[in-house]
Amino acid sequence: MVVSLLIIICACSRSKFSDKTSTSQEPETRESSIVLENRTFRLKIDTINGLNPYSLFDKGNNIVLANGDYYYGFGRPREVKVKTGQVSEHVREVTFSGKVNGIRVSHVFRIPDDQEWFEEYVVLKNLNDEVLDLDREKLNLRHGFTSMIGDAVGGNVLNSNWRFMAVPYLLNTGSGKKQEYKIGDLICTEPNQLASEGWVLTNDKAGCLVIKYAQQQMEYSLIDNYLSNDDFGDADPKPTMVWGGSGIYRGDPEVAMRLVSNQTLQTGMNRYISFTGGWKLGYSLFKSFMDGKGHRFPQDFNPPVHWNEIYDNPLWWDAPDVPEKRAKYYRLEDMEKEAVKAVELGCEAIYLDPGWDTEMGSTQWADDRLLSCKEFCDLMKEKYNLKVALHVPLAVWNDPSTYPESARKPFPVNNNYLCSGAPGWWDTKLERLLKLASDGIVYFMFDGTNFTGPCEVMEHRHSVPYTREEHIRNYARLANEVKKKFPDVLIEMHDQILGPTTSRYVPTYYTHHAKNFDAIWAFEYMWDPMHDLTSGLSKSLYYYNLSYNIPLYAHVNLKTDNKNALMFWWYASTCRYLGMGGRYGVKASPPSVEVQYAHLGIGEKNSPPPEIWVAQKVAMKTYMRLKPFFVRGDFYGIDELTHVHTLPEKNSSIINCFNLEDEMIPKEFSVPLAELGLEPRDVWQVKGANKWEIVDHVIHIVVELPANGMQLIEINPK
Repeated sequence: MVVSLLIIICACSRSKFSDKTSTSQEPETRESSIVLENRTFRLKIDTINGLNPYSLFDKGNNIVLANGDYYYGFGRPREVKVKTGQVSEHVREVTFSGKVNGIRVSHVFRIPDDQEWFEEYVVLKNLNDEVLDLDREKLNLRHGFTSMIGDAVGGNVLNSNWRFMAVPYLLNTGSGKKQEYKIGDLICTEPNQLASEGWVLTNDKAGCLVIKYAQQQMEYSLIDNYLSNDDFGDADPKPTMVWGGSGIYRGDPEVAMRLVSNQTLQTGMNRYISFTGGWKLGYSLFKSFMDGKGHRFPQDFNPPVHWNEIYDNPLWWDAPDVPEKRAKYYRLEDMEKEAVKAVELGCEAIYLDPGWDTEMGSTQWADDRLLSCKEFCDLMKEKYNLKVALHVPLAVWNDPSTYPESARKPFPVNNNYLCSGAPGWWDTKLERLLKLASDGIVYFMFDGTNFTGPCEVMEHRHSVPYTREEHIRNYARLANEVKKKFPDVLIEMHDQILGPTTSRYVPTYYTHHAKNFDAIWAFEYMWDPMHDLTSGLSKSLYYYNLSYNIPLYAHVNLKTDNKNALMFWWYASTCRYLGMGGRYGVKASPPSVEVQYAHLGIGEKNSPPPEIWVAQKVAMKTYMRLKPFFVRGDFYGIDELTHVHTLPEKNSSIINCFNLEDEMIPKEFSVPLAELGLEPRDVWQVKGANKWEIVDHVIHIVVELPANGMQLIEINPK
């Protein structure tokens, strides 16, 4: 049966496929197999001995991606039935249904006629009378394609030249470790599991992008190894790699840990995209996919640059934070001093970190110290032309005494008594946020977003025990309710499980929407951002920007910068939503803190040299002139230290060229204008390069980079 370009072939023979070469290691088509095919992929599925997608072949790149029996951790479905349907004019859906271990299994494939991708997901229904736990050794959710490498046999199968690269966090944001794994190292006898939002499988000439996308529950794209099972009488199990599909990672998705009788679980969608080219093309395809799902900044995105008072405010360093010290350090006159610095540097908003409310996380404006909220916002606008932004800790950082008794749990989790799922907390927090927004606040940072932990209070009207999924959705719903009434208020959301850390638990895109929150946190690179750069840790932001257009928000400690404003420019280049602060050394308690954190500008003698402040003011003027490039330009990467920001409507680009060495270095590179997102023009103007030329629409640049500095290059049509 032939339907459009989707071909279902029964009882096929090898001669059907004329594109096979004599060296091809594509598994032979088994008797009565079903073949799903479009212009790029060929997927062979056996149904006679149980459901078994045993071969995945990329025709365009002539590579066998999967060549082993498909792995089903919950058992291989039997008595398979096939149903075809039409998703859209050019996309067919084929569903394979069967049963195993009291589970009805539907394995769904979606294949477009004229694209370089296909999708799969699985639907499981528990037909048993008892609750099903799909996280057991012999019965688990894990399923996926299997691959065995071909170094020994040659041909066009995956070999040790291929590797998996994590997307978007190729560099781990917490450790700096590169998450790149050679195929040969993954197929071993030691159990191992890797997780990422996506993977680029590549040999630097071609590749396959694997994306896991699930908004109904938290899932990651997994890579496992295991010994091939004996479903088909394999007497000699072999080390095998399992990839794609779905599975449980760190106890998520939680629903799979407790699937009640007659409950259905639909796993997240996997999209497999073939491409020809280097690994960066795979990252670009990931970004395009996420853009298509709405995970990007709006066209008119223009967030105000923040000045953060925390770096020069002794409140944070003169521990502990108690009402008496708030009254001492967090007064109107203190904030006006900070506003003066904000104006001098050229910032557009003053950001108030902990101290503006009555108690930590009360979200009640301290009008006894700061005027009323509306009066404060009016003063900042009229006297300093500044907007006002706020740090808003959520439940885990909230003083329980400032919320109703109904918001509490009977026992603390991580020294916290409040439950984010309690209406007493949620309703109170929303009411207070709406009051602040009505008074003129333009931005909320949702910090202290950590999971508040298990709760079994029935009156809270959540699951018992309270789940991570509910917690995450309650915070997204909180942001959404603010946006409903104040759509122009910007909201940043920290990781909804780990809170303010250098790592992420929740997939970056998860519950993100323009009507929920606008940005995510830049991994706590706020205290010693220069060290985070020079150590290589914040190079992770480069790979993030290759993968996502969801804005990162950061505020950085200017007191760690150098006379070239190197640190300023790095975070300006990698964080679309920028905040900063810090000009003078501040007192600390105890005195040992001043010694330990002298390099952060803690201690009155540890103010940075005036020349650094001068350099930062110059940098800010340039940044503001070019701000549209940084906040809503298309980001391209030439390498880790060479970033391109392009505005297609202007057909113009700026390039940040960074040097982390202690001496001046020359840099020379050539790149097609098309790879910078630029359309061909006959005449161009380039500023900031020592030498340049454009030949056949390829730009060649020579530039000298100052030691521990940055050179900015501007490319404009003339």
